[in-house]
Amino acid sequence: MFTILKNKPELLGIGIDESTAIIVKGDILEVIGESYVIVYDQFFWSAEGSHYKELPSKNQLFYFLKSGDKYNLRERKITWN
Repeated sequence: MFTILKNKPELLGIGIDESTAIIVKGDILEVIGESYVIVYDQFFWSAEGSHYKELPSKNQLFYFLKSGDKYNLRERKITWN
């Protein structure tokens, strides 16, 4: 995924773990299920905090989302609706 996104930075990379899904309504992506979704857009966010994660290099940061978290696909940021 990182190789593709390096060449196409306008794209988002989305990884969905087992027993997890996303619901997309308009511009809002919402995570449901038992595990996590990662969204790669050159930034990092996690409700648990970064000290629990082994982070990749600065050019490979990501959002780490759990059930109930929402992400605005157009604005490329976490939303708290």
